[in-house]
Amino acid sequence: MLGLAILGGIYNYTAVPYWDMWNGTLDFLLKLQRGEYAVWWGQHNEHRILLSRVIFWLDSAFFGDASIFSELVNYIFVFGSAVFFVFYLRALSRDRQLPKTWERIFSLLLFSWIFLWSQADNFYQAFQSQFVLAQLLPLMSFYFFAKSVDESREKYFWYAMVCACLALGTMANGVLALPLLFVFSLFSMKSVKYCSIVLLFAVLGIVAYFYDYHSPSGSGTSLSLLLTHKQKLLLYVLTYLGSPFYYLFLGAMPAAIFSGAVFILLFVLVVLRVLKDTQRHPYMLALVFFVIYILLTALATGTGRLMLGVEQALESRYTTPVLMAWAAMALSLGRVVTWPDWFFPTGLSIGIVLLVLLMLLLQFKALRSANRTSFIRSHAALALAMGVKDDDMILNLFPDPAYPRLLLPGIERGGISIFSREPLASMRSNIGRSASITANRLCIGAVDHVYQMRDEPDYLRFDGWIFSLADQRVPDRITVLNQQGFIVGYAEIGLARDDVKAKYGAAALYSGFGGYVRKSLMTRSLTAIGSNPECKLVM
Repeated sequence: MLGLAILGGIYNYTAVPYWDMWNGTLDFLLKLQRGEYAVWWGQHNEHRILLSRVIFWLDSAFFGDASIFSELVNYIFVFGSAVFFVFYLRALSRDRQLPKTWERIFSLLLFSWIFLWSQADNFYQAFQSQFVLAQLLPLMSFYFFAKSVDESREKYFWYAMVCACLALGTMANGVLALPLLFVFSLFSMKSVKYCSIVLLFAVLGIVAYFYDYHSPSGSGTSLSLLLTHKQKLLLYVLTYLGSPFYYLFLGAMPAAIFSGAVFILLFVLVVLRVLKDTQRHPYMLALVFFVIYILLTALATGTGRLMLGVEQALESRYTTPVLMAWAAMALSLGRVVTWPDWFFPTGLSIGIVLLVLLMLLLQFKALRSANRTSFIRSHAALALAMGVKDDDMILNLFPDPAYPRLLLPGIERGGISIFSREPLASMRSNIGRSASITANRLCIGAVDHVYQMRDEPDYLRFDGWIFSLADQRVPDRITVLNQQGFIVGYAEIGLARDDVKAKYGAAALYSGFGGYVRKSLMTRSLTAIGSNPECKLVM
């Protein structure tokens, strides 16, 4: 499961900035360069993503702006979540003398579940670290607090406080960590001193978060609309809580709703058992409060996103908190429920095998090719780098095509992102200049389509394919020259072309290209010069 998740991240990787990276990463880095240091704590929508901004800055300052570090961190945080669930398992099973074999089985199952591919967006999208951190830090905080109660050691109390305070710098739901920790301290019968400390930090945390806070326009649902659509909100929350099973059962919406309802019923059962117990296990309480944290997150998400429809609750990134909530629920049930003899181990073994089969079927989707998506984003990046106003293409990178164009000059001057590095950095200025590149060997290929763009009078978009038959390779990119040897355009290569592969072999699969030429510089014929290997194609 872990290996497939990693392969999926590799297959889906792209260095092209996408969606929130424009206003959340690149704009943040530009403001830092201008000396606007308040941006560290500034809002991104309704969130204060301080910790993720540290990651973005490190990625830019030390790791080449390629987003590899940011994506790697996503995996590290998910791995950390799995590790802490194993810590919970060992703490809960310590006095039950769980056989080592079953402890290993449950540990491996927890790891597999936490790495489920349903949350794919939070693996391979470089902007998503805060989405994992917003769940991981409260999970850690409650664990350390339970450990401080269990072992009566003050250092774990302060570990818990640090984690809860750091949660403020993840997403808006991180604000809940300190208040819930305070209630946890009351249930744990901590001394007045420790309860007072948690309360003080909870109040200070809320004040710090909401000081100079402004509600983003269009990000919420009005109270009157919520009261009118109570059933729709309930349906949203149930769908949210059951979303992993939507993916496990091949997109079956009823599976999500039913699973969400089952989750609520199981949680009520766990809470009743915990409240009935006169000697409450601190780690059980920690898991209960973590589930409450996720339930409140689900409710807050539904409140803010209900106007987008119930189906929005099924978005890939939302399944990370829910996967963790189900892991917490499974551990809780294992502790509070007395299972009949027929269920353990036979019935449990059958259930685990069926669950693992479903998980593997979903996990193999990580191997699906992301070639078309990656190529379209590279093509859109080419349009931006060349200064071509191809809004239909740039929409694949950001919902407002004018915004990336607005940021681009600062990005290029600031030396951040792929747009400040070759080959993209010099493309706009190279148009109309004499080319210093030549190629004697011929390529095979063709231009398939030429498009006139709606808002761009001086450029044409074109696509086709190119292949070096002699080298049995596809060139890296294309520079287009006119008959006078001036550069008139560029093209990205790499789109899968099954028709070309069928005729010329597997080496020609990724021979598809797409690019732009400047109309005012065109001559009767043009020449596409491929690089690595060098070859030419008369267009």
